[in-house]
Amino acid sequence: EKEIIEDGSNYRENALIKANAYAHEINKPIIADDSGIEIDALNGKPGLESARFAASMGGHDKAIKYIIEQVKKTGINTARFICSIVLVNEENKPLTFEAVVNGRISLIPKGKEGFGYDPIFIPDGLDKTYAELIEEEKNKLSHRGKALLKLITYLKINQKVI
Repeated sequence: EKEIIEDGSNYRENALIKANAYAHEINKPIIADDSGIEIDALNGKPGLESARFAASMGGHDKAIKYIIEQVKKTGINTARFICSIVLVNEENKPLTFEAVVNGRISLIPKGKEGFGYDPIFIPDGLDKTYAELIEEEKNKLSHRGKALLKLITYLKINQKVI
C-alpha cells in the first residue's frame, strides 16, 4: 500500500491528492474524500489533522477526553464535521462535492455506533450523538452522507456511470 502525504491546505486539496495518487495507474474516474471535525473550543482544530490528532493523543478515547476538558474549560461546545469528495473524471477536471454538518460537543460520550469522534458529536437539530444513530440515520445526516448524495445526484443528472 502506498503512502500518500496529505499536505493540502483544505479538505478538497487532500481529497485531490488522494485521487491523483492513483489517477495515473487507473484509467477510470476516481473518487476520493477527506473529512474532519473542527471544534471551536480548540480554535477549529483538529480539522485537517483529525486522524493524526487522535493518533498523537494515543487514540480517539484519549483525544475525546482532552476535547471534553477543553470544552468544559472554555464553555464553547460548538463544532462541525466537514467532508469534501472529489471526482477526477476522464477530462481530468476534478469536481468537488462538499458538506458541512454543524453541531455541538457532548460532555459525555454516548453510543456504540460509528467511529472516531462520533460519540461526542451531536448534530444541530438532534439530541443524539452520531454514535447513537443507526447507520441509515447517520448516512442521511452525516457530512459524508450529504456530500455523497451531492455526488450521486450529479452522476444521475449527468447520466454518468462510474
